[in-house]
Amino acid sequence: MSSSEKNVEPSSAQTTQWSLVIGLKDGSENDRAHALEVLCKRYWFPVYSFIRRQGHSHPDAQDHTQSFFTSMLNREAFQLADRERGKFRSFLFTCLKRHLQQDWRRNQAQQRNQGQLPLSLDFEEGQSLYQLEADDSALSPDQAWDRKWAQSVVQRVIKRLQDEFQIAGKLPLFHAIRPFLTSDKGEVSYQEVADQLGMGLNSVRTAIFRFRQRYARTFRDEIALTVGEEKDIDEEIRDLLASLTP
Repeated sequence: MSSSEKNVEPSSAQTTQWSLVIGLKDGSENDRAHALEVLCKRYWFPVYSFIRRQGHSHPDAQDHTQSFFTSMLNREAFQLADRERGKFRSFLFTCLKRHLQQDWRRNQAQQRNQGQLPLSLDFEEGQSLYQLEADDSALSPDQAWDRKWAQSVVQRVIKRLQDEFQIAGKLPLFHAIRPFLTSDKGEVSYQEVADQLGMGLNSVRTAIFRFRQRYARTFRDEIALTVGEEKDIDEEIRDLLASLTP
């Protein structure tokens, strides 16, 4: 078996979102800052996109997204968080909707430059992504939130796989077979991939098969981080896949 055909080792286990919530609730100042940073980086775009959808401008949505996450350190929302509640997606959405009911401009003015943690987020990229995405105006707010959440999960899974292939020195293989995740044939054929990478046709088929398996496992692992119990994983996967269906 050639090096191009070997399995890519899975990445290390990640902290669940409910563990991060506990870190916000009970951790030291450093633990809380770390938990907030991780949560923000993983989920800021669905939050930003939802706020934009409510009619807020890019600058206002940027401020409100920062404000939403940093305010979690001082809100009672996380104090009420309970693993028994299940889906972290629903929990965060409830927190966001409650936050949107507040006087945004007043709170933001009070909090600006007053102990607000610096969260390094690429809002310019977020604005570009928001403008490029398909119009979801026909969706309800809840449906739009679920779709953005599902898209962010897919993006994180793809990024994890890309990082794994890069570490293994197989980035060209990743880029060549990624289009085959959603169809039997991408823009090029199996044979063209084989010729491009100097692999046998059967080796390409095997690599694509394993890649799809790895994607499915990684997607499941990512979902497992956001639910309270293992029994909820399959239901969450079904819900998110359904939200991606046009």
